[in-house]
Amino acid sequence: MPSNTFPIPEIIYDPSLILSPHAFLLGLIFVDRAFKAPNLTSPEQLGRLFVEPGRNELPLPLRSDMDNIPVFRKAVKTLHGWEISPNLQLPYSTVALWMKKLGAIIGFQQISDRK
Repeated sequence: MPSNTFPIPEIIYDPSLILSPHAFLLGLIFVDRAFKAPNLTSPEQLGRLFVEPGRNELPLPLRSDMDNIPVFRKAVKTLHGWEISPNLQLPYSTVALWMKKLGAIIGFQQISDRK
């Protein structure tokens, strides 16, 4: 398995979804307004989308102008407090430490420090 591939346990049936990577990534997508559909701006709208019978899925493409925007970005100090940078990524060392801690919490069997 490549070092940048992480097995994600399916915890969609957990009542809290607090450790769900799916819910977390969806939250980041909504905050960035990254869906190509301009009217898809909140999680509540997902339940109202029409999925054709028998399809079991509905592709939701992301905006192409977000292709080079890091998913995990630095917090930067501004005149009004702290904000998320529009384009500065978190350092690998920060993300790796968080992923290692999160992996231990949610039960990944192998946690690697490899880059």
